[in-house]
Amino acid sequence: MTKACSIAGCKRKYNGKGYCAMHALRVQRYGDPHRTGAWQKNDSPYCKLPECGRPHAAKGFCNRHYQQQRKGHILPETLICQRCETSFERPFKGNPVTIRYCSAECRYEQQLEDYRNDVNGQKTKHEMWLRSRPEIIKANEHRRRARKRNKETRVVTEGDLLRLIARHGGMCAYCKAEPYSHIDHVVPLSRGGRHALGNLLPACAYCNLSKSARLLSDWRYSRGRDRVVI
Repeated sequence: MTKACSIAGCKRKYNGKGYCAMHALRVQRYGDPHRTGAWQKNDSPYCKLPECGRPHAAKGFCNRHYQQQRKGHILPETLICQRCETSFERPFKGNPVTIRYCSAECRYEQQLEDYRNDVNGQKTKHEMWLRSRPEIIKANEHRRRARKRNKETRVVTEGDLLRLIARHGGMCAYCKAEPYSHIDHVVPLSRGGRHALGNLLPACAYCNLSKSARLLSDWRYSRGRDRVVI
């Protein structure tokens, strides 16, 4: 048989200390199981603060003032826009530290002005990012050259190039002696080749520049078979 709470008139299930969950929480907060707390229910349909006309939500307050009282601090009702310096009402549950503009237009104009004032810094960040990802530059350059010659192209992503390079161990696919520094079209675009993963190989600068726009068979014959291992 489940025993009831030790408080007279309470029939809720009790815990180890003889109180139900509600009375145990009152004892923990106030030291008195009969104290209901500082907030009392308001019979009015509106917030009990005289300057507020919002509908009542809980403990006699509207949603906004209830959250403020629960968190123990009062947030400002009006804020000043940092762009146009006009006052506007703080959004519900909004943090005044992060809300700096009265509208999306003011935020966009300020972001655009900050960008224009720091164009050189943005370009430097972009250049540093491109230098850290050379495969992106190579993939974009190959795609641009293929489209310029109106050749058939296939989508070659950065991940495709990385897997192709890893397949050859980061070395030149032609001589197997030097690390790769270029991505070469086996059948050149000017000779009818297409920009696709099956027509790409990693190559060192010597092999790629000496091969130029020649077919692989012509290049192997001109350079000698000892130099080209593939």
